[in-house]
Amino acid sequence: MTVTNAQQTETKRCTLCPAGCELIVLEDGPDNWRTELPAQNVGGLCPRGAILGQLLAHRKRLTFPAQRANGTLGEVDLDGAVKTILAAAGDGAITFFLDGNVPVEEMTAVSAWCGAWDRATLCLVIEPSDEAVLSGVAASGAAMLSNADLAGCDGFLIVGDAFSANPTCARPVFDRRAEEARTPIVVIDSAAGRTTKFASLPVTTPAGMEYQVLAEVAKAAGVEVAATGKAATAVAAGKALAGCRRLGVILSAEYGRSAAWKQIGFLAGTMAKQFGGGVAVETTGANALAAVGLAGKLGAISLAEALSGDSTRVALGCDVLGMLGISEPKFAAAAAAFANRTTESADVILPVALSGEIGGSTWFVGKGMVSVPALLAPPAGTLVPSDVVAALAKSAGIAEPTIPTAAKELGAIEAEAPGEAPAAPEVGAPALLIGREAMHSGCGDLTGYGSWQQGDRPQSVLRISPADMTDAGLKNEAIVRIQTGDASVEVKVQVSPELTPGAVVISDGAAAVRALLPSAAGAALPQKVTLIS
Repeated sequence: MTVTNAQQTETKRCTLCPAGCELIVLEDGPDNWRTELPAQNVGGLCPRGAILGQLLAHRKRLTFPAQRANGTLGEVDLDGAVKTILAAAGDGAITFFLDGNVPVEEMTAVSAWCGAWDRATLCLVIEPSDEAVLSGVAASGAAMLSNADLAGCDGFLIVGDAFSANPTCARPVFDRRAEEARTPIVVIDSAAGRTTKFASLPVTTPAGMEYQVLAEVAKAAGVEVAATGKAATAVAAGKALAGCRRLGVILSAEYGRSAAWKQIGFLAGTMAKQFGGGVAVETTGANALAAVGLAGKLGAISLAEALSGDSTRVALGCDVLGMLGISEPKFAAAAAAFANRTTESADVILPVALSGEIGGSTWFVGKGMVSVPALLAPPAGTLVPSDVVAALAKSAGIAEPTIPTAAKELGAIEAEAPGEAPAAPEVGAPALLIGREAMHSGCGDLTGYGSWQQGDRPQSVLRISPADMTDAGLKNEAIVRIQTGDASVEVKVQVSPELTPGAVVISDGAAAVRALLPSAAGAALPQKVTLIS
């Protein structure tokens, strides 16, 4: 892997979240790299972007095709791997699960090959909760805000742990509060994450009831919405926001919380419009907005539909099973940069480039389409996702199609207003929630990136309220095992005074954690968990 001096000093962009922070990749020894801030500070760089250089040359990269025989992986050449995949498919259909955070050019190229191949179907894979909340906001007609736009807001409504999803979005909020100490900062987060600590008005939110609490806040602010609750914290928060002339809403759709993320996005967008503002959606990965906007235009099917069919499944740069915390259905092949749950299920494994190694167009929320150069070239012999599909199609006798030029402006997402929100889940105590982990979000086992911390990831942490810790007879920093159904994980207990009693929160970032709250393809809901000391 080599980089010219010009490339080493070129300012590029991180694509691990919608912030799109600028950075520089520098050589740090043979085949080792580090990332640094550019000479001109344009907004900062969070811990994830700061370690991208180490991630790109990680020792655990998959660098050659492999095939599983009698439970053992053995190295094969690309041609042999392709023939094995096609033999497994026979005359049946093939579904390609493409990481929805790759550049737009990759999405359109894979779509073109699928269009030319009547047996092939495309599914663009992003976090289901991200897709739902983006669709809800789009249906509301609210403006999508960037960090720069947030700086002009005079009040903030935050749902979820947005400061962990995109740490740089905290800056405009803090800057505004420094200018005007009475700026309302309302936070709705049943897991009481990092963002809650900076709230001027944290709203008590029982496990998985983000929508119901948001409706209470909105009604108290004067928005026409059905809401039956009258919690004092929600009423106070709504009244504080009612005086805003430009409300900034920041949404982070958390896994394992609610089936109502589309309704949350719609109601939050409606509220933002009524108070002269807009919405910033902090997604896992930078290009989720493009994936949602392009899915219909490219003829892509939903994740639920793709998983329910009986086609041969090929994952391209995404860990579908790890993302959903499930072990079925089986994948015939998985192209990945690092081993994950989906590669563990696959008979054929192919090395594929990371999103940061593929240059192209990214649709940043609030910024529009931006051309993002690759941080580095991928390791020798490593394909990009569209090359994997092309190799399979050509071997099946498909003529190369015309690859359309990626649209520079995708236009508005086509989305209809959602129906009535599902009822709040009934969860026994203690209810398990999964919380954002700022160091891993967007670059952990669950995406195409694979974290540089894989070799020495710290033990998962279970946050618990002081009252619940006393009732359970636990001590701070104790090691316990938590279990839901047949899944269990060993964790370290950490007291969390901000957390509402009745819920415990485990840090995200590993596929084993999501197995505690498995989802077929929609929203995993909180459920009662057993603590085994």
